[in-house]
Amino acid sequence: EAPFTAAQELADASARTEAFQGAITGWAMSDPAALVARAEKFPSGEIRSLALREGLQQWVALDPVAAAAWMDRLDPSRDLDAGAAAVATTAVIAQKKPDVAASWAESIVDPELRTNTLLDFIRLWAERDPAAARSYASTTPALRPETRAVALASFSAIP
Repeated sequence: EAPFTAAQELADASARTEAFQGAITGWAMSDPAALVARAEKFPSGEIRSLALREGLQQWVALDPVAAAAWMDRLDPSRDLDAGAAAVATTAVIAQKKPDVAASWAESIVDPELRTNTLLDFIRLWAERDPAAARSYASTTPALRPETRAVALASFSAIP
């Protein structure tokens, strides 16, 4: 909390933003769950989005189940997109619980990130079960036609 308090007291907006960014990066590395809990109380804006993005990505890397449970109680939003993408592309989830990973990928609000996450998820799933991943890529309404073509083309390299 101390770095945030100090950052808020800086008069120069640029210095204040840099101080917040540094505090967020450090906190995400040391205690991402606490950062996410604190960031939820921040006012909407760039700092809140950055704190949630950094915190959720680190938290998912450490404990994807706990991070997913925290996000699951909220409606999808751009602030949660990075966390949803991280859950969807965690290899063990994508390969062993593809329905869970697909749900997280499909919940992403930002269209470009959703597309990229779906493609990454399909690639990860195909490493374990190419037939099922191909079937999903062929039939899911979550993929736009051009994205479906890219996903299906990726299977030509898989035996």
